[in-house]
Amino acid sequence: MSVFQILNDDELDTEAQSVFSEVIDKFQSVPVFYRILAVSPPLLQTYWYSYQKVILEGMLPAAVKELIFLAVARKRRCVYCASVHLALSDIFEIERSTLEGDHE
Repeated sequence: MSVFQILNDDELDTEAQSVFSEVIDKFQSVPVFYRILAVSPPLLQTYWYSYQKVILEGMLPAAVKELIFLAVARKRRCVYCASVHLALSDIFEIERSTLEGDHE
């Protein structure tokens, strides 16, 4: 039994639907973590806004930032986080050979 409520598309309010549309436009799918956040649309909106600010602004390219997210997830041994950031690395067209190596 899940401790967190995971919303389906038909359970989303308009604010969450709007965020999901943006996420799908950017990443082709919606991570489960976003579905958990959708129970609180203001939290979902804030998280999505913050993620975009981190990824899209600043001097480092988005792909490098995604590599950093992946490295942190692997270091913390968060399998879910690592799998999400690995998938996002594919979206950012990061070569798989770049991602191989020591993950400790």
